[in-house]
Amino acid sequence: MTNVKEPLVLGFMGPPGTGKTVAMEIVEHETNRKAVGDTLGLGRLLNVGVARKSTSRPSRGADDRLKESGVDEAEFDKPEMIGVYTLSNNGAKYAYRESALKAEGVDVLIAEPSLHHIEAVKLHLGGRLFTIFLAASREYRLARLSGRGTEDPVEVRKRVLEGDAQIIIASMLGAEMSQGADVLTDSLMVELFTKIQDSDDDLAVGHLSQYLAEYAGGDAEAAKKYGDSTAKLFAHDIRHVHGGQKAIEHVITLDDSYLSKDPKNEGKYREEILAQLARGLKGA
Repeated sequence: MTNVKEPLVLGFMGPPGTGKTVAMEIVEHETNRKAVGDTLGLGRLLNVGVARKSTSRPSRGADDRLKESGVDEAEFDKPEMIGVYTLSNNGAKYAYRESALKAEGVDVLIAEPSLHHIEAVKLHLGGRLFTIFLAASREYRLARLSGRGTEDPVEVRKRVLEGDAQIIIASMLGAEMSQGADVLTDSLMVELFTKIQDSDDDLAVGHLSQYLAEYAGGDAEAAKKYGDSTAKLFAHDIRHVHGGQKAIEHVITLDDSYLSKDPKNEGKYREEILAQLARGLKGA
């Protein structure tokens, strides 16, 4: 906390429908910055900024608060770019500039890293990156996304099913493994994995196959042939392939008890976000 050029990078990750924007607003809210500052004995409000991710994707206007859009693809070949990846659905490149992960006079930089590069960013930042992954059941996310009324039901279904795969991988990357054993107790991850195993839904299997192939050379279609231990074996494979590194510090599994009328000022969601923020700062 003494080097103002190297603030804590607080990464929020999670599929659509889990309230990442609300989590960020909780951290930025003045009352909450004062509360965490008091908890840490700073005698002042936390200074909070934003780490913008660079992308070759065209600008989306107001949606680009966390993005530096329209970056020339040649820029992504430069050494300053951390965790370069390309999204298959739009062909755009993404990464963090090294300079985006530093800020003068700032305690916390809010970021939105991706599963596609979280380990590369973690390797670069070490203990300066504290990542919170927001997870929720398929039903919870479907209700939240459908309730917005802004997307076609077909698109909502695609986003929910891809979210299943993201939660499975995140649970594996954030799992507390017992001396490298293939033991995983995350019930939501096992529930989602089992739903996909028992499904003939090509889209659900396809999303999981993509993520498993990227992280452990796994194949969701082949996984359907195996029993209940398959999820645990994949978890072990992922942690083994990636050196046992824990890339995600905390997973919050949301349910209706986290909902409140004014989450920036009250409720379980606010309490847990602020507790994890204080935890991250204490370790920085």
